[in-house]
Amino acid sequence: MKGCERFKKLPPEVGRLKKLEKLDLDKTQIIHLPAEIQELTNLQSLTLCLYEYRGKKSKQYTSSTIVPFGVISKLQVLKHLSIDVNPNDERWQENVQVILPEILALHCLETISLYIPEPKLLNLLPAHIFKLDFRFIVGQHMSRIISGALPSAEEKFKQSECSLMFVKGVDVPHEIKDVVRYSKALFLDRHLTIKDLSVFGMTNIEQLQVCLLAECKEMQTIVDGRYSRSEDIFPCLLLLSVSYMKNLRSICEGEIHSSHCFGMLKSLTLHNCPKLSTIFTLNFISNLSLLKVLAVKGCPKVSALISCGSSKLKAGTFLSKLRTMILIHLPELISISNGLHMGPSLENIGIYDCPKLQSFSKMELSSKNLKIIKGETKWWEALTWSEAEWGKIGQPSMFDSIFSPINQEADIISQLDFNDDIDDSTGGMVDEPLQASSERVFKGTKLNANRPTPLQLGSRKSVMNSGKTHIPRPPVLIHSHKSSGPAKNIDTNPLEVFHSRGSSGACPVEQPLLWTTLATTH
Repeated sequence: MKGCERFKKLPPEVGRLKKLEKLDLDKTQIIHLPAEIQELTNLQSLTLCLYEYRGKKSKQYTSSTIVPFGVISKLQVLKHLSIDVNPNDERWQENVQVILPEILALHCLETISLYIPEPKLLNLLPAHIFKLDFRFIVGQHMSRIISGALPSAEEKFKQSECSLMFVKGVDVPHEIKDVVRYSKALFLDRHLTIKDLSVFGMTNIEQLQVCLLAECKEMQTIVDGRYSRSEDIFPCLLLLSVSYMKNLRSICEGEIHSSHCFGMLKSLTLHNCPKLSTIFTLNFISNLSLLKVLAVKGCPKVSALISCGSSKLKAGTFLSKLRTMILIHLPELISISNGLHMGPSLENIGIYDCPKLQSFSKMELSSKNLKIIKGETKWWEALTWSEAEWGKIGQPSMFDSIFSPINQEADIISQLDFNDDIDDSTGGMVDEPLQASSERVFKGTKLNANRPTPLQLGSRKSVMNSGKTHIPRPPVLIHSHKSSGPAKNIDTNPLEVFHSRGSSGACPVEQPLLWTTLATTH
């Protein structure tokens, strides 16, 4: 029944389908389940997307509950369960308290996706649930179209197994810490009080592979080395995406005491952080030997990517695996590496609206693999080339052959799309070294690329069920659902992340979202 948008009521006769194994009600207008669903004793996969909400007095409601008591517990062979509701549906506040304990009876369950309004309700879940592939959204969030998360990063989050999205939280309750301990992906959205991630407990977040931070207005740094002691900080993290953080000053403060901190990081995107002044310290960047993609946009206080400070550690090569570097709208950027040797494997460079970046050091353009430099023609022609570094000829002729001018009348972002995939492996979502490390610290279920991807969490009623999409400011983004297999790779399209704010990650969708840009901010 998936995609039958005018289908509003499941008849009681559905109970006659004794051999039915899969029931998918995604993108329908079903508002509740009939009790006869419990008669489908061979059902292995149940997907509910109950978007319609008309208020308590609506005549459309024929039941005070979304899922009748006792239905879920009767589906003894169920393997995949996903229930999405409108977060404003008051029926769910009571109904979920009945459903959660019933999950204990589902001994065959492999994947589960749920919206849980309050952290304390996590206590109703049976303990074994965290050994499964779970996708939880927790928090009192409002359904919305515009999200502070970057679209491509949000898609990677949806592809991840064992994920938690914590929305509009205050402090970090112990129930959330307990879930994070078993999570491989964390999306912290609009948290109201958190100042850095140390409040989760460093051992609780060490197995994370994907971390998204969006609109956490009090966050000043992501990790504080003063609280990590000798512990590893994010030893398994592959992707870090930070967006719309109005008070963020730095990624890492204090000394990093372990060489494994951020040691597996492959993709870093920073978007619209107006107070961010420090991206890499020498102590921090020394650990990022595997970073492949770096994208920074809308950070007006950044004057250099690497801040040397008073450190004496200035020899050596940094970011040796970096392939793609995107720098957009950085009005104070003067230098990329402050004269340090950086990016000897760079292949793609995209620079736009960085007016004070008027020269390149030979230590920044040493890569023999460089394929393309994209930027504004006037900016490129005005660059100065130090005779001491580049010789009397100035700009090497080879750079002219790889420079590609940006057409300012066209979409800037799409022109800077290098489509760089951070995962070169073919076996799955993580490389073997990471998987071994993850298994060491996580001791939970292994990543299973053959396991079906359950419905992803979220709430997109206004986009999915209406024929029109209205977003009050450009770019206008719409999404569609397209069939695809289980997620196997964490790849990053580094420029897609700058297509302004996309749809909220608040509703489960069976497949990753595909984003189409209808307008741009440029």
